[in-house]
Amino acid sequence: MSFLAEIPSLSERGPRCYRHAFTGRSAHTNPRRAQKRLEKSEYRAAAIDLGASSGRVIVGVYKEGEGLSLHEVHRFENGLIRRGETLAWDLGRILAQVEVGLAAAAKMGATTCAIDTWGVDYGLVDGGGRLMGPVVGYRDARTEGLAAALFEGAFKDAYERTGVPPLDINTSVQLAAQIRDEGSLPAGAQVLLVPDLITFLLTGDRGTEASIASTTQLMDASSKQWDKELLGRLGVDENMVPAVRPLGSDAGAVKCGDAGGMRMVRACEHDTASAVASVDLEPGDVFVSCGTWSLVGVARDTPLATPGALAVSLSNESGADGLTLLLANCTGLWIAQQLKRELERRQGWELSWEGIAEEVRASRSSGAPCAPAFLFDTEDPVLAQPGDMLGKLERLAREAGYEGDLGIAELFGAVYASLAARYARVIAQLANVTKEPARRIRMIGGGSRNAVLCQLVADECGLPVIAGPAEASAVGNLLVQLCVQGAFASLEEARRAVGPALEHGIYLPRAASDVKGKEATSC
Repeated sequence: MSFLAEIPSLSERGPRCYRHAFTGRSAHTNPRRAQKRLEKSEYRAAAIDLGASSGRVIVGVYKEGEGLSLHEVHRFENGLIRRGETLAWDLGRILAQVEVGLAAAAKMGATTCAIDTWGVDYGLVDGGGRLMGPVVGYRDARTEGLAAALFEGAFKDAYERTGVPPLDINTSVQLAAQIRDEGSLPAGAQVLLVPDLITFLLTGDRGTEASIASTTQLMDASSKQWDKELLGRLGVDENMVPAVRPLGSDAGAVKCGDAGGMRMVRACEHDTASAVASVDLEPGDVFVSCGTWSLVGVARDTPLATPGALAVSLSNESGADGLTLLLANCTGLWIAQQLKRELERRQGWELSWEGIAEEVRASRSSGAPCAPAFLFDTEDPVLAQPGDMLGKLERLAREAGYEGDLGIAELFGAVYASLAARYARVIAQLANVTKEPARRIRMIGGGSRNAVLCQLVADECGLPVIAGPAEASAVGNLLVQLCVQGAFASLEEARRAVGPALEHGIYLPRAASDVKGKEATSC
């Protein structure tokens, strides 16, 4: 019986090639695309950008000579829910909210859409298109300690093959836990990662894309295709995973309601890869994609799966333009988000990110780097689990020897300073492993709006920080679609055309300058 009876079965459809399929890095202009560009000066596309704490549908309108404007047509809260003892995603609600957003996007004239989400989580779909059980979230306890056990056994060479370190959240580990607890996967079942599952439910197309597949620890890092050997070791038949489709390929027509007929495109389906696709990275640039998670890394032409990279848990994930993103998965604004919600619930009034930032700013000595009340390890496993974040931080403060009051400024100042310290450590590790020193930081995602955090990162790392775009995942998503629609011949051209206008701050290390950041507006 289907776990989500409200989600109908959709018939399977084969892949189609959209008329202006995006071909990736090539900078040459297709004659038909050039003719298209002469005939049309305005393009509209919809980005479905799903994060672990919220989802949104953003319509991008590109007008030649005027740049890219972003219009958020729908936003909704997201989060894991309890289903018995399991932490799972409310897929029925997520799908309904996406459909609301796509209907609004269609009214604005969007002709294509694409989706990007967090990585690793999946759902099982049977041959008739029905969901088989809950879409379990990566914070569920079922995988605790299992990655290390796999790495000592069947997956001992997985890092060399996939470039992904042993992490309990990996899809490979989640599948191992499901098979351990429930037995072999049912015959005919297919594993669809979250963006692929939603795409299937919207259009009926079964497929995936390299950036999201690379989060599984089941994709060959060099070929960017499924590693059949590793799948077999788990007991997963190669037919149980969808084909890896090219970036910009067509995923069919949306079948729901007012958005019916809109074409769905495969952009970078992992939100980190989509975010990095929004910016032009120069030699020496490090990116910090800061949202609920923080991904800190560099873009490379080839994977780097060496013992040194494994020792510091660097992951090789697929990016746009055929690049590999060598990065560390770090806790991001999750701690601040959880803390804010708890304080609001306890106090009975709403806090604003602007107000929080101002309290932290006011607590610092004028013109000097921030001296936090205490510092802590943002990767402490206890902080990864929801619940009682305030109590956890109070305990960490006392363990660090802090005996003063813990108000808004002290708590959030400690969170932001600890995040900056974590970024600095990872940036140093990247430089050590790649033998290429960092020269500049590109801060992208929601955290790039937080001027206090950006300044702390500049101070701690001793490097200039360029902030923006804040909606980096949506922008990268939209740029792929605009290439498909014919507005640009390549992502490189698209970024040059729209990127500078989406930046919103430069922060210099206080040791070198007393330049102060702009007002913080959001986390």
